[in-house]
Amino acid sequence: MGTTIKTNVGNCARCGGDHDGLEFTPFARPVVLAQSAGIAAVTHWALCPVTGEPIMLHIVSDEVQPQISLEGVLDAAYASETNVQISCFFDDGWTIKLGDHINGFTATAYARDASQLAAALDVLIMAHDPDGTYTSLVLQRQG
Repeated sequence: MGTTIKTNVGNCARCGGDHDGLEFTPFARPVVLAQSAGIAAVTHWALCPVTGEPIMLHIVSDEVQPQISLEGVLDAAYASETNVQISCFFDDGWTIKLGDHINGFTATAYARDASQLAAALDVLIMAHDPDGTYTSLVLQRQG
C-alpha cells in the first residue's frame, strides 16, 4: 500500500473552504477516471472536515511525460496477455474494459474521445496490475 500524504487543500470540492494539513490515505486500488481535461488515476482520499464527504487526490507530475501511442499500448497489452475490450457508442465516448466474456471484466475506464484512448488504457492497466508484465514492458521501452 502507498504512503499517507499530508497537504493543504484550497477551495475544497466538497465545501468550498480551505483546509490545512489534511492527511490523504492511499486507495488499495486507485480509481481511474476519464475527464475532458485528460485521464486521471485518483490515488488517495481524505474526508472534508466540514461535510464528512470524501475528497479525492490526483498527483500531477512536473515531468514531461513521453507521448504514448495507442499502437504501443495495444502491443504491450497483447504481449503481456492482458485481455482488453474497447467499444464506443454514439454520444457516449469510449469504454475500455480489462478482462473478457469468459472470465469476466475486472476494471473499466472511459474516454471522451479517441485521442484519450491510449492514455486511458495505459493508466487502467498500470493501476490494475502495477507490478505486472505490461508495466515491465512499458518501462523497458521508455528506459
